[in-house]
Amino acid sequence: MKNVKITRTPALTAVGATAVLALTACSGSEGFDFTEHLAEAPASIEFSVPADLAELNENYLDNRFYDSITLTAVESEDPSMCAVEYRYDFAKEGLDRLLEIAENSEDVRDGDYTLEEQMGFYLTHVKTSAERTTVEEGYGSAVVDVDCASSPRDDDSTVRVSLAYHNQEEDTRSSIASAEVSVMRGAGKDGELYVHEFKTPGWQVDSNGNWIAD
Repeated sequence: MKNVKITRTPALTAVGATAVLALTACSGSEGFDFTEHLAEAPASIEFSVPADLAELNENYLDNRFYDSITLTAVESEDPSMCAVEYRYDFAKEGLDRLLEIAENSEDVRDGDYTLEEQMGFYLTHVKTSAERTTVEEGYGSAVVDVDCASSPRDDDSTVRVSLAYHNQEEDTRSSIASAEVSVMRGAGKDGELYVHEFKTPGWQVDSNGNWIAD
C-alpha cells in the first residue's frame, strides 16, 4: 500500500474523460443486487444495495459512502495480467465521510501511510505496489491488475467490491454488502467478470424474497 499510484489529470481533461467513461460503463453494465448470481458473465457490473435492504439499516442509509460501484474489465498494461476499473458513484457527502475516516486512521496519523495510500486501500481493498493499483486523483475511479482466472469457477485470484458506510455506533467502516469477482479474457478486448462469493452481513433473503435479519 505504500506505493499506490495517484493519477493526476488536468481539470478540464479529467471532466471530459470522466463523462465519457461514465457513459460507457452505465450503458453496458449488468446490475447486481446481492440476491442471486448473474446468469451471464458481463464485462461490466454495477453493484448497488437494494432499496428495501437499505431502508432496513438506517445507519447505512444515512452514512453510506457510495450509491453504487461499477466494476469493468479493462486491458492491463501487463499482457500477462487482467485488470478491472472501479468507478465510484459517491453518495451525497459520501466522499467527505470516507476522507475523514482515512485522515483519522492511525496509519495516517502515525505517518506509516499517506492519505492517498490509505484511500487507495479503502477504495480497492488492495495492499500492493504501484504497478498493480492506480487511483485517479479525486478518487472517482481506480484500476487494479489481477491474475486472470483460468475458468469461470476459478476463484483463486479475485478483487473485492464493498458497499461500505460509516458505522457510527462503532466509529468504523462497515460493509452492508460485498462480493468477490474474478476476470477472464474474452474473445475480444473485453474480459468476462464472474461474481463468486457475495455477502450481506446480518441480512438474508427469505423464501418470499424479503430481506430479514440473519
